[in-house]
Amino acid sequence: MSDVDIVSGTGSEGQPGSPGPSGQDGDDGQPGPPGQQGPTGSVGATGETGLQGPPGMSGEDGIEGISGPPGLPGLQGIQGFPGIYGQAGDDGIDGFPGPPGPIGPQGVSGSGNEGTAILDFGSSPSEEATVTVTGQTSILSTSRVRAYFMGSTTIDSNEIDHLQAAQFIRVVCGIPTAGSGFTIYAVCDSFQTKGLYNIMWSWS
Repeated sequence: MSDVDIVSGTGSEGQPGSPGPSGQDGDDGQPGPPGQQGPTGSVGATGETGLQGPPGMSGEDGIEGISGPPGLPGLQGIQGFPGIYGQAGDDGIDGFPGPPGPIGPQGVSGSGNEGTAILDFGSSPSEEATVTVTGQTSILSTSRVRAYFMGSTTIDSNEIDHLQAAQFIRVVCGIPTAGSGFTIYAVCDSFQTKGLYNIMWSWS
């Protein structure tokens, strides 16, 4: 045996040593299989509406379609009230006198009871006028009275007007009033006139 005694048995554990330096990264391993899809999450709350964007540019006009069939005519509306009469227009140019009419039957012989009266159609166009002849003290209710136009002039009507009046204005005499006179009635055919006209009369 040496001079050093051998002591049998294990001594106490020493302090751990300082950590050594990190080793190099190892190679990446093979990727594992994909995991199962997780459950769908709940729908989140709707967000606030964003600001309205500016209007887009107008598109080009489309091709015009074929016209549809005309609709049924509407009901006739209620007739309106007649309008106010307009102002009388200026007198037209005098027309040419028409051809003379056929000769009428011969009248009753005159007895000197004749004269001229004035028919006044007024300052505005009118279709009718009357005049009463008085002072006929010898006239009877059964006397025959006649009135007619012939060429004449007044402040309103010239000779042509009187000749045309003979064609377009009908004159009728009313029943005579014994010892007084009678009334002459004048009515225009499909037109109006105004002013003064001479009307001839006689009775027997």
